[in-house]
Amino acid sequence: MLKKMKDEGMSLIEVMVSITILTLALAGFLSALLSFFALQQDTKERTLALQYLRAKIEELQSEAKTITGFQQILSKYIVHPDFEVEGLKAAKDDKDGKPGKVIFPLDQNNQLMETATFSEFGMPRDLNGDGKADSNATTNYTLLPLIVRIEWQSDRKKSLEIPILLTNKTP
Repeated sequence: MLKKMKDEGMSLIEVMVSITILTLALAGFLSALLSFFALQQDTKERTLALQYLRAKIEELQSEAKTITGFQQILSKYIVHPDFEVEGLKAAKDDKDGKPGKVIFPLDQNNQLMETATFSEFGMPRDLNGDGKADSNATTNYTLLPLIVRIEWQSDRKKSLEIPILLTNKTP
């Protein structure tokens, strides 16, 4: 009779082992779930940043097609290179609080520099079509290199940028 009772239930050690296994499985599941939510948030932020980058590039390309396009773009973005990105918080070290920025290869006098090192565009390079990379491209340049960048803060500082080379020549 004593042997029969022993076979019918679980011992305390078996219960503790079962609880330990279930706890480890639950901890693994919760860890995976938290990682999923963090990845989902990161993907959402990157998608939003990419949408704003593309919109800003389209805006710049549209402005470049006008007669005074490059001058208009430079005048506008030299003074105010930063732009708002709704839904993203600016990086902690960003002084103006706007995550977006348009960057040009300019000298200290805000002149477009053909001789600037801008590796994304193989610079220095001829920007005004005169066949040589001068100290600056004056106002008659046909190419405008720039980078559109967004830097934001979430769990850490993140950034996304797209270099583009605008032209005001029509094909």
